[in-house]
Amino acid sequence: MDKIFKRIPIYLSLLVILMLCLAILTGCQSIDKSESYFDKSEIEYSRFEYDAANNQTKVIWATTLSNNTIYNFNGFSVTFRLYNNSTLIKTETYHYSRGVNHGKEYT
Repeated sequence: MDKIFKRIPIYLSLLVILMLCLAILTGCQSIDKSESYFDKSEIEYSRFEYDAANNQTKVIWATTLSNNTIYNFNGFSVTFRLYNNSTLIKTETYHYSRGVNHGKEYT
């Protein structure tokens, strides 16, 4: 019984070291791919310029790409839907080759 009490400080020390290692080695990044996104709230500040002579609309937009995962991504796609009042006029999808490395952001 006396041997058990002498070993308690050793076991407690090992437990504390293990807990510290787990805290230090555990990253803040996720494996959930939904943590890789762009901030949709900034899109409300987009500008739209309509050229009546050519019947074209130019969309000028910016956002922040956030990648809080352990993965890198190399590109993304955005789909724009052009409406006239409530009538859908046209749908266009654009593919961007701008990627963001893991744990980084890009505006």
